[in-house]
Amino acid sequence: MLPTADPIAALLDSAWASRTLRALGLGLLPAFILGACGTSTDEPRSGPGADDAEFAATATETQARADALLEAIAGDELEREAAHFLEFKQLNRTFDECMATEGFKVPSGFLPIWTGYRANGTSGAWMGALGRAPSIAALATAESIRAGEGGDEFGAAVEKDAYQRAVGRCSVDEPVVDLGDRPGVPEGADDLGVRFTALIEQVDAQLGSLDPYRECMSKAGFDLPADGAQGWQGLHLYLTGQMPLPPVPGEEASRAWSSYLELEAAALDSDERCRSAKYQEGLALLEPLLDEFVSVYAEEIARIEAGWERSVLAARTSGFGAGG
Repeated sequence: MLPTADPIAALLDSAWASRTLRALGLGLLPAFILGACGTSTDEPRSGPGADDAEFAATATETQARADALLEAIAGDELEREAAHFLEFKQLNRTFDECMATEGFKVPSGFLPIWTGYRANGTSGAWMGALGRAPSIAALATAESIRAGEGGDEFGAAVEKDAYQRAVGRCSVDEPVVDLGDRPGVPEGADDLGVRFTALIEQVDAQLGSLDPYRECMSKAGFDLPADGAQGWQGLHLYLTGQMPLPPVPGEEASRAWSSYLELEAAALDSDERCRSAKYQEGLALLEPLLDEFVSVYAEEIARIEAGWERSVLAARTSGFGAGG
């Protein structure tokens, strides 16, 4: 538990600071082109200083702080994968135990889904880090995606008649899943995540209508949804909806994948031109709210982080990271 005398300083000195330093060390901060080009929103730039370099540094720092805070609450790549593994084990435990009594060891079948994950602590409409390419995460999970499409085989054992008869005997009952108590997700993480999301939405709401952004993107050739998920979220959905299967390591990229990368690059460039001024304005509004959020919820954040660490340990004890 963090000391309550100065919760912001305590958190920065511990988990939050370590996550931010790790992000910096791994080169996970987004690439910004700040102040180099105008936007069609014609909004005046606002922020902590008139100098573009100073403002860019502050914006980058605020984004990194938001990313680190989201990771502290909702888990980083490793922690999310550990929770996914524990849930997978829970879902399959009854079946695996039944098959063991039949004399068969079931191939794991576990497929990582969070490889390459990067927290986007400002995900919203106007808000949402610039330059985040969906293709990066897709390439990181390419083998899992391909396996999920049916390209992975468990091996000859699953084809044997005796094995299949055992599967029939052990597959009578559907697994019972309590989605309200997901294994590996620390208590309080979901509730605090909702509060953090509300904070970002509060900032987003102050940035005004998204019509100028949609008009700007439309002029660039990208017609994003007029309702539902919009702005950064709409762009992300648009791109993932256009994305073909990514190449697995060692495989030559298809023509469709190469064409998609060109589309993605053009869309991200347009997004930066159309959204950067409002995005930076939002970061300036968000910075003091982050301090307040940490001050109010410091103890909860510390408990949740400790919970994520226990989840990783529990997953490793169950075989996570050792071939499933």
